[in-house]
Amino acid sequence: MPHYYFDTCDGQTLLPDEIGLVLPDAASARDAARRSLADLAREAVVSGERHILSIKVRDEVGKVLAEARMLVEVKIHPEWAGFRLEAGR
Repeated sequence: MPHYYFDTCDGQTLLPDEIGLVLPDAASARDAARRSLADLAREAVVSGERHILSIKVRDEVGKVLAEARMLVEVKIHPEWAGFRLEAGR
């Protein structure tokens, strides 16, 4: 089975995947990238106001096969100035 690598970026820091995953096909790698991006988005909502998140999927020779990107932006309106997002909400 093919080996895929998922390099993540939060808009500032690139984290190359040095371990990767063995998956049956490119469609499975695409689905794994989508799930990982959703996980990153959950963390970004809690940790800050604006993040551009991305995951690049590479094959065994380093060729980029796909990229998933997402903008996560939280804007607090003046009437909610004391409101704070918490994990799990």
